Amino acid sequence: MREMRDSGVAWIGEIPEEWSLIRFKDKYKNSKEIAGEKSIEYQRLALTLNGVVQRPKNDSDGLQPKEFDTYQVLHENDFVFTIYKYKSGWFISIYRASVTSIYQISSQE
Repeated sequence: MREMRDSGVAWIGEIPEEWSLIRFKDKYKNSKEIAGEKSIEYQRLALTLNGVVQRPKNDSDGLQPKEFDTYQVLHENDFVFTIYKYKSGWFISIYRASVTSIYQISSQE
């Protein structure tokens, strides 16, 4: 059985002995790189109740922007978080893509 120890954080509880805790802000910094005219170069992603999905830019479901120039650039290993009306969620990106500006992106330092 794996050796466990108290994390020192009440809501986390015990963690494996060999793990260490770091503060999120010590590893990531908020970033906001706007795609601008290069928006055509990026795949479009959306964080949905069903997880991360690739969305075509010509998708007609829901509200759609006229242009994607205001979308943010997302790089591999960026952390993305959203709280929006009925949903909230987060993911670590495996893509180089673009997402709407409602999402908060944090990049590794």
